[in-house]
Amino acid sequence: MGCNMVLLRFQIILLVFAMKTSCFHARSPFHARAHSAQRSAGRYLRLRGGASIDEAAFEGYDALSSFARFSADGHLFQVEYALEAVKRGRTVIAVKGEHCLCIATERRAFAKLQIPSTVRKMYQVDAHILGTIAGMSADARDVIDRARMEALTYRMEYEDCPPVEYIAKFVGDLMLENTVSETVRPYGASVILTGFDKLTYHEYLPSRVPPPYPFPRIFLCDPSGAVQECSAISIGRNSNVVMEFLEKHYDSHLHLIKDKDLQTEERILCEFALAAMMEVVNMNGSRSVELATMTIENGVRILLDDEVDILLQNLSEQLEETSPEEIEKKFKELNIKEQAYHPQTAE
Repeated sequence: MGCNMVLLRFQIILLVFAMKTSCFHARSPFHARAHSAQRSAGRYLRLRGGASIDEAAFEGYDALSSFARFSADGHLFQVEYALEAVKRGRTVIAVKGEHCLCIATERRAFAKLQIPSTVRKMYQVDAHILGTIAGMSADARDVIDRARMEALTYRMEYEDCPPVEYIAKFVGDLMLENTVSETVRPYGASVILTGFDKLTYHEYLPSRVPPPYPFPRIFLCDPSGAVQECSAISIGRNSNVVMEFLEKHYDSHLHLIKDKDLQTEERILCEFALAAMMEVVNMNGSRSVELATMTIENGVRILLDDEVDILLQNLSEQLEETSPEEIEKKFKELNIKEQAYHPQTAE
């Protein structure tokens, strides 16, 4: 009887020890479990180039959990990949004059059953601010929505419209947040913010005499978080070719619009933007490009297709009248003819 009791107690002790051991192994620390899962996943998951997750850990940079780290030569590859996504987007051009802004975006062929109005590149951020995107539209929508919320918050707090520069810096800070965290990826889109500020030229450039009207401003916000102000800018596909054209002819067109009425200035800027777009896009009438203008009097106005066709026809006639050797001189001495159209609001 005594031997049986001793044997039973020994069996109970072994059972309790076995249970404690199994519980100890089942409830390992979180980092140990994560490391174990990563090692087991590395046997099956492969990264680009055929490297496993375990092998990628020795690459030192471009692994799964190191998006926000610099490479040895000072690059942030994820940001550069995002900029490459912008370069693959549709071409966008923005130019400004003295009283007017013009924005041109490339149109591409739609599917037969697709509704064209659902594909947008221009978004109203505030009553006096327009956002134009290039790159991944899904990413840009989130940026535009947050910019709209910030503009609304500014109006509620200060009872005034937000400056264009303020919204541009907010968008830049928003994009910068996605480049310093390992839990998110950079936005794959750039945003051009155009609008009018109530600041005077004297506050902006002290060497100039301040005019008695708000002046137009163009800001570019890219996925790296950088914000820059420009007189004319192009992003998207073949933007480097368009920028060369803008840099070459902007001063001559700025001279043309000097002391002109608003309608003439609007027309000259539109034809200038179309001429720049023709450098990289095979024009097929209004099916290939969308134009919008911004003025203090009319706000944001998207040109009708008939208006775009008239501008393209007039521009084509002017270019056909000259030889290739005279095109450069023609752009410098361009004499815009009067057009028989008037500003109309287009939905």
